[in-house]
Amino acid sequence: MNRHFLKTSFVFISIAVLATSCGKQRDEQGNVTSDAPKYKYFAKFYMGLPGSEKACGCPLSVPVFLTNDDKNNKRLVTVKNTFFLKDDASNVSVDSVDEDVILSIAGEAGSTALVGCNIGNRSDANSCDLRAEQSIVQEVAVLATEPYRAQLMGLGPYVFNSADTCVRLCNPNNPSDACLRLGAQAAPLVTPFKSLLQAAGSKPGSVITHASLLAAYKLPEGVDQCTRGNIDITESTIENSGTNCEISVSDYTNAHLPIDLLTSLPPKLQGQKATLISPLSGTRADNYIEFADSGLAPAFGFKASSSSPSAAEALQALYGGAVRSVTSLNGQVIITTSTGCISSEVK
Repeated sequence: MNRHFLKTSFVFISIAVLATSCGKQRDEQGNVTSDAPKYKYFAKFYMGLPGSEKACGCPLSVPVFLTNDDKNNKRLVTVKNTFFLKDDASNVSVDSVDEDVILSIAGEAGSTALVGCNIGNRSDANSCDLRAEQSIVQEVAVLATEPYRAQLMGLGPYVFNSADTCVRLCNPNNPSDACLRLGAQAAPLVTPFKSLLQAAGSKPGSVITHASLLAAYKLPEGVDQCTRGNIDITESTIENSGTNCEISVSDYTNAHLPIDLLTSLPPKLQGQKATLISPLSGTRADNYIEFADSGLAPAFGFKASSSSPSAAEALQALYGGAVRSVTSLNGQVIITTSTGCISSEVK
């Protein structure tokens, strides 16, 4: 489907995304907790049959597979296997192992991979006293550069979607339909990310209070339906906690939207301060935040009315998923998701 047709003008969304808010989310301590919304990840876990994999040699051990639902792109997925003593009720992990897996396009050979077992560690035959949980640490689309030669010249035939890629694709002087540009009316969509970027430029130990967030955007306390807290700034991170929450554009407008935009926040949100040099100008981005762990990152999704389900699915396939980074550069806020790029001019 044509990307230009899909660039819906999202009418209104407020700071409530931040002041308020399949893989896994994480709790206040960063431990795996509730299931993430289905639009956060394109890679999905499923369990096989006991004894169907020799690698899962422990009694009653069940293999765990990861499959790619993305019909357009290969996916690089970092999977964490976390191990616990089976007889320990404290739920304190004793070890964890990260593994990178490349999954082919959905339906093709290689689109599914064995990533673990529910009992034992595949690399240790003497680990049957352990149970295991699998979670996604990071997921990213492998994008073909051929359709965007004018923007991605010199980068090779494939790239992992990244902030560097999105800065190129969202360049207003050399536009690409690989970047979903939100118009002036939709600028409030990325307003919450301005607060995170403001935090990235603040001194370690400082706090952006919940009350000041609401006051800055002239919103009453009652709009905080998801009970998010302050933004805390450390030497290297930006953190915000609250309830596991999802809101949508339609929550804040009476207009009938053929395609609704959803944003979710995990119980604990944590981004890392980082540095980004523009590949176009060589200048440093005003502020830049990476989300190294998708379980601690926000996510974007698209939901259709009954009249336009295919358009929402196409938007999700092009631009949705967990947020990998956010930056401000040349008057734009640029959000990199696991799949695509979203930008907006924010004054």
